[in-house]
Amino acid sequence: MRTTEILDRPPGVAKATIVSMDIIIPMWAKAVE
Repeated sequence: MRTTEILDRPPGVAKATIVSMDIIIPMWAKAVE
């Protein structure tokens, strides 16, 4: 994810996006293994 994409969004949306990535990435990593 590009930092600029996060900064272009409202703070609440950016925070939600970061939190969702913290959840999705570990799940995706486990699925790929």
